[in-house]
Amino acid sequence: MNSKARNRNGVVCSFSLLKLNNGKVRIVVDDVVNSKATNDQTWEHENFFTFKDYDSASFENLELSESEFADFGHSILARLIHKSKYTDHS
Repeated sequence: MNSKARNRNGVVCSFSLLKLNNGKVRIVVDDVVNSKATNDQTWEHENFFTFKDYDSASFENLELSESEFADFGHSILARLIHKSKYTDHS
């Protein structure tokens, strides 16, 4: 169920399976903002947050360690909390 209720600020993750020269893939995490007052989900890039490189085969086969999955999830949730506390919501 999609209630369409959204905060004005968000975090987006994108990745490319384009292999880096070192045999890894990169996940890029950016901050986004809904530039409109309505909840039409028109997200625009705000700024770069971070990136993480993973071994290509391990990533594609979801063979990351439990710690790697947890660390990535923790960074996303921490960023969302930070954005909700310290960003102007007008």
